[in-house]
Amino acid sequence: MNKSSEIKLKYLANIFTGNSIPDDKKGDYEGKEIPYIPTKELCLENGAINYDNGLSVDPEDGFKIAPSQSVLMCIEGGSAGKKIGFTDRPVAFVNKLCCLHATTIHQRFLYHALRSKDFTDQFYLNLGGLIGGVSVSTLRNLYITVPKTMEDQAAISDLIDKKCHQIDTLASNVQQQIEKLKEYKQSLITEIVTRGLNPDVQMKDSGVDWIGEIPEQWSTLRVKYIGETQNGISKGGEFFGSGYPFVSYGDVYKNIELPKIASGLVQSTEAEREAYSVQKGDIFFTRTSETIEEVGFSSVCMETIEDATFAGFLIRLRPFNDALTPEYAKYYFRGEHIRKYLVKEMNLVTRASLGQGLLKAMTVLIPPHDEQLEIASYLDEKCIGIDKLISI
Repeated sequence: MNKSSEIKLKYLANIFTGNSIPDDKKGDYEGKEIPYIPTKELCLENGAINYDNGLSVDPEDGFKIAPSQSVLMCIEGGSAGKKIGFTDRPVAFVNKLCCLHATTIHQRFLYHALRSKDFTDQFYLNLGGLIGGVSVSTLRNLYITVPKTMEDQAAISDLIDKKCHQIDTLASNVQQQIEKLKEYKQSLITEIVTRGLNPDVQMKDSGVDWIGEIPEQWSTLRVKYIGETQNGISKGGEFFGSGYPFVSYGDVYKNIELPKIASGLVQSTEAEREAYSVQKGDIFFTRTSETIEEVGFSSVCMETIEDATFAGFLIRLRPFNDALTPEYAKYYFRGEHIRKYLVKEMNLVTRASLGQGLLKAMTVLIPPHDEQLEIASYLDEKCIGIDKLISI
């Protein structure tokens, strides 16, 4: 006799969706007894739920309540089937989430079964609609494989919990090591582009309070004397997706060197491709974002991208001459000293924004040409080694 059976969820759990709070009413749902869970408060990795998000309801408010020891699962939108959490207390929840409260099987076994590959494959086969989702009626008729006895279900759940805890601990330790390597890489870049390679070199005052002392042979220039700045192209959404190469915000934010193949396409005119061209030696900066942490990141074009234009959320700095080599520039503008300067000087209203005026006023350290290349070569070698360790 088989020790397990495939059973539809409707025979195993009570299944229902939640209620949404209108945006203009969220202030009415604070400081009450039962936490309210939006989709974003479900953790992707380990089923954790953030109960302390500021929203809560009263049992008399008319909201559907997931009992303690229930599964919350996103069944609509981009997180459908991906975000699954397990409650340790009663909660109210948004209508994009579904509660599955086990009635005839072990609660934690249900949670693990819903995260299994067999079940997620079924779930994704049934995704439908304009926004991508699975209805409650469809969900009720999906299957999970269930061991015959509650004791077996409990034993399997306990084993999975134990193993997952061990893996999560290992993953946390690895992530901490990765973050330390990233911090070391960033501090190394900053140290070398502001102090050089020779620890015994004679130093002098740079005259800039946020930089301090610099090697005696180095000079300083403001950006406005290094090159010409230009904001990117601005066009409606209907122009994107086909046409000529287009350098996006992400191309700059994610890469110290601009990718040789731009990530986007845009229908641009010949005049636009001339005005917003992308040439070797150009330095691009992220210009605007919701948060100040994403503004002012740079990427250097190491090879001309023919017929390309660049996004309006970027600023292009095109050097007048070779006083600043691209090899050195790609590291210099990614230093922590640049971040500190921008965070200090930028104004944050509804969006963080880097204006051309602020960029032009920024001081840049200029080592002798040969030393710039030596610094770049040294950092290339060191950063490749660190990146390999992170990859491993």
